[in-house]
Amino acid sequence: MADPGQKVPIQILYELFKEEHNYLPEVSRDQPLEGPLQRISKSYNNTFLHIAIRFKEKDLVKQLLGMLQENLPVPLSNIKNNEGNTILHELAASDSWKELATDVVKRYNGKDQELLIARNEFGETPIFCAARHAQTEMFQFLAEEMKLKAEGPEDRKPYLRRPNGTTVLHISIFNECFKRDQDSMTALQCLACNPTAFGRKKRKIGQGFMDDLMKSTSFTDKIHGWFQDISHTSDERRPQVLKELVKLLVNNDTTWHASKNGHGYEDSNKYKKGHEHPLFLATISNIPDIVEEILIHHPERLELTDKDGMN
Repeated sequence: MADPGQKVPIQILYELFKEEHNYLPEVSRDQPLEGPLQRISKSYNNTFLHIAIRFKEKDLVKQLLGMLQENLPVPLSNIKNNEGNTILHELAASDSWKELATDVVKRYNGKDQELLIARNEFGETPIFCAARHAQTEMFQFLAEEMKLKAEGPEDRKPYLRRPNGTTVLHISIFNECFKRDQDSMTALQCLACNPTAFGRKKRKIGQGFMDDLMKSTSFTDKIHGWFQDISHTSDERRPQVLKELVKLLVNNDTTWHASKNGHGYEDSNKYKKGHEHPLFLATISNIPDIVEEILIHHPERLELTDKDGMN
């Protein structure tokens, strides 16, 4: 790729880009390139800038952003691919783009009121994308730009959730709090294998991005309190807090939807805990809180069989 400090015509940058990525010409439109926001993708309607970000070509992205006019004929928030992602959505997916995202927001936020709150086809704003990808620095940056740390950010809270009600905190639970292990376990499966979390010994749960997420905003959602309580409350209160968390996970776990042949596991030559239903895992781990909650909400699970065909 060309030297980022050297001004190179965009068509040459595009040709060099295609040379580095051999299959790109097969999925790109064959037409002269006139600007960074010109659509070049046949299938996904991506602009040159969208694709450069997705290919993690940082120097190229920096050059393309430098070519953008200060006063765009169309707001940047209106330039989306078929997934509905704007340039800021794409940048928000990685902390490594924070510097360039800062430049984009600085240049265009005052002229484009939708830049920070535009939604893609999944109903996600850029800050939601940052949370989904567990990008702490990007999330904090966007939170500051959206004034989420200010008192009474009620008018901004709708942008932290999808239209279906899923919030950035929900996403963080499933993506970060109980990270999937090599067995590809769900959050509930991981908790069902962790009896020490329900013991008397104080233990912190939900480190990393969840901690940073809660420090970055002024959420009032119950789940915010749950995770703070789990990490910081007294031993006497932790059982009740965990019970409420279990209820949330049981209501949202999709383990049974993925099971095959009516069993609580998937057919496989190699057994993995991720193939087993949380009901069995919690029973083996002697965690009655999870067993009882599953049977209350899903009594039909009593008929489940394990990998050996046992009920």
